[in-house]
Amino acid sequence: MKIELEQSDIDTITSEVITNVSAALVPKIQEMIMVLSAQDQLLTKKEVYEGILKCTAATAEELYFSRPDFPSFEPPQRPGGAKTQRRFSRRAVEAWIAKNCISNA
Repeated sequence: MKIELEQSDIDTITSEVITNVSAALVPKIQEMIMVLSAQDQLLTKKEVYEGILKCTAATAEELYFSRPDFPSFEPPQRPGGAKTQRRFSRRAVEAWIAKNCISNA
């Protein structure tokens, strides 16, 4: 079976496809821009393992926090002040996860 279309039909179909694809993609692109433009958050270990990694403290220590490439920093300590705890950039942790994610593709 062979289907022949006039150029005007092809133009109409193309226009409808572009309209539908745009309608589906624009909200996703806007959402991505909102996420990327949002201010970064500094998180505690607990916020990372509960909120992002969704695991226990022991699992997070064993599988993530102990890795030398896991993104973290220690804020400067005031002279004579208490030792500061490590903090984690939400963006850096999420980027690290994306980079180290094993795809099943």
